[in-house]
Amino acid sequence: MNEFITYEQFGAIGDGVTDDMPAIARAHDEANRLGLPVKAKEGAVYYISPKALPATVQTSVDWTGAKFIFDD
Repeated sequence: MNEFITYEQFGAIGDGVTDDMPAIARAHDEANRLGLPVKAKEGAVYYISPKALPATVQTSVDWTGAKFIFDD
């Protein structure tokens, strides 16, 4: 069993271009369900599109070394 969840496990690319929000939302859903923390990939650039897609964060998250582009 994993000790943490990653966005990449749910399809995030982290290239700063691909919309990673669906993968981020799915990752947090699974982390909440399992009670596991989420760890972003160091060096990743996650692109968050302006689409209305919520991500409920109920566990700890380590975003160390990752960046996010919010297109709002």
